[in-house]
Amino acid sequence: MKHSRFTCAALLAVSLFFSSCLTVDSVPQEMTAPELLREAQNSYDKGSSRKALVYYQALAERYGSDATMYVTARYETAHIYIKKHKWAKAEPILQEVVEIYRNMPAGTISGSFLKMAESDLEKIPAHKPKSDSQ
Repeated sequence: MKHSRFTCAALLAVSLFFSSCLTVDSVPQEMTAPELLREAQNSYDKGSSRKALVYYQALAERYGSDATMYVTARYETAHIYIKKHKWAKAEPILQEVVEIYRNMPAGTISGSFLKMAESDLEKIPAHKPKSDSQ
């Protein structure tokens, strides 16, 4: 009897865990770009970088035709990886952001994300400038 109670409790816990997992597909389709951005920022502020990443991914996928929304989502995704020291995940995204700026007419989107992407790239150990004493 104890074994079956434990099994039921374990199955319930696992099913609750998986049913509460947020995925891009489970993010409501009717959410606007500003709503997705706000939810991503709120999630990150509350300590859930995983949820924030899902919202940023949804923002990039659903509103990626808007260059500003796409760059915002991609930069913020990379910045979360930088903060977690996940350099290999952050680097290609940051390089993508820089490349977007190189290929866009000047003034098309705010230059702030370009500066921040370049700054974050410098934080990646392989990109840090070597001092003269090394």
